[in-house]
Amino acid sequence: MARFGGRVLPAAFVALALASICCLPSCFVPAVDRRAVLAAAAAAAVAGQQQQAEAAQARFSVFGFDGSGKGAVSDAYQQIDPDAISPYSQFSNPKDSEYTNNKDLQEKLYAKNKARVIEYVSMLDKVPELIQKKQSENLKSLLTTKLYSLREVMEYVTSKGAPFYRKNDAAGMKEADLFFQDLADLGVAGRERNWGWAAESYDKAKGSFLAWKNVVGI
Repeated sequence: MARFGGRVLPAAFVALALASICCLPSCFVPAVDRRAVLAAAAAAAVAGQQQQAEAAQARFSVFGFDGSGKGAVSDAYQQIDPDAISPYSQFSNPKDSEYTNNKDLQEKLYAKNKARVIEYVSMLDKVPELIQKKQSENLKSLLTTKLYSLREVMEYVTSKGAPFYRKNDAAGMKEADLFFQDLADLGVAGRERNWGWAAESYDKAKGSFLAWKNVVGI
């Protein structure tokens, strides 16, 4: 986009030149109508102001519809649905989503996440051997691979829904948090090679996971 200064300055120079003619001695220039010159200078100044306003408006009208930018497609707030759950969320309202109104889809996703919980937790059966052999790095690797995603699938099974489609205070959430705290303690104990604490944390994790299973009914 060209700068508006490039348009306004020539018009200003024209106005200045025309006005200066009126002040020059008559021996250097032919006789002129001073009123006509002043009128021409005023017209040039007005034209320069108009060009300036148009240039300022153009800064907003590249992607918008008016000079204020209201209604512009580049305005993030114009891209949000009127019934969005938050003015800062670009997701549709959950009440109208396919997930909310499709029971078959909900059941399939629940079964998928339930299967992942069973798969991931079964990997913890390797922990006693790793503790016995004092394999700190292998224990760390175990807790930071697939088990890193365990919280996500457990919370899905607990609340029977994804974020924004579930109740965060659903029954079983407290038990899940306790289980993950025990796993975190297990990870710290492994890094510090405190194998007594590691064995204790593992036993606690088994107990808290059983408590979670009893609450959610799997």
